[in-house]
Amino acid sequence: MERVITIILPLVVIIALGYASARGKSISQNGRDGINEFVHKIANPFLMFHLVANLKLSDDFTPVFMLSYYITAVLFLLVNVFIAHKFLKMAKPLSCIYGLSCTFGNTVQIGIPIAIAFFGEGHAYAYLSLMAIHGVVLFQAFIFTMEFWGLGNISKNPLVMVKTAGTSLLKNAILIGILAGGAWRFLELPYYDIFNVTIKPIGYSCIPLALFTIGMSLFYFEIKDYLWQSLSILSAKLLVFPLITLVVGWFIGLPAQLWASTILISAMPPGINNYIFANQYKTGVNMVSTVMFVGVLLAILTLSIVLYFLQLLI
Repeated sequence: MERVITIILPLVVIIALGYASARGKSISQNGRDGINEFVHKIANPFLMFHLVANLKLSDDFTPVFMLSYYITAVLFLLVNVFIAHKFLKMAKPLSCIYGLSCTFGNTVQIGIPIAIAFFGEGHAYAYLSLMAIHGVVLFQAFIFTMEFWGLGNISKNPLVMVKTAGTSLLKNAILIGILAGGAWRFLELPYYDIFNVTIKPIGYSCIPLALFTIGMSLFYFEIKDYLWQSLSILSAKLLVFPLITLVVGWFIGLPAQLWASTILISAMPPGINNYIFANQYKTGVNMVSTVMFVGVLLAILTLSIVLYFLQLLI
């Protein structure tokens, strides 16, 4: 349990400091936005480049584990869309936001520091491999579901939608860092010493800064409405989804490291992109705001339990 505390406690302290800074108005919203911009456009891509360029895949690494996770994740998204519409009587667009929030987690800002602390920088390859295409797969699944079923835009050309979404993703700074690091590793280029005193420290600065801005953001998110719906989302995201990946990994016989990575990534609290999509489609904004606020707080407990279990697993 001591290991779990040493992983979780620093995250909690940094998030709490961010919240206190926003509440005490020592840093303005513009200041938060500036930190966020640095994290997302500079530090995070640098970290992704550093980690991916230095990935060391073990002999038990297999693409099957990624396929098993993403088939499970997409089906989980669709099932929750169905549950929200059929049983919770939500409108179709809101059901799509519900399904995404049950599935898409904060794999970068919260996930990366936990994965590195738990597995070690040189051994977090499985988690990083899953994280690299997390948004690519789930956003495509969500957009298609929202456009064709949620909004009934059946006249839209699927190829145009794929092209538009793909172009948008390729402009994502984090994905650029991942692709650049992947190319560097694939070409087996030397990782020069100067990278360790420039790219690496700038990249790692994103971890405390991202957690700090999460804390600041919690001050601006509120429990606005949809409390019970939000709790059902968090039950699905923080409890049901990890349990399903646990069962799937056991059933197909994944090696422990890969199995643990699928469970950990599925246990992350809902990510900020859910809120961005809710704003974009102008539906479920208050619901997702509540989910974001409560989710981070609940995840402190649920992630502690998950990490305690995973250390027994591997």
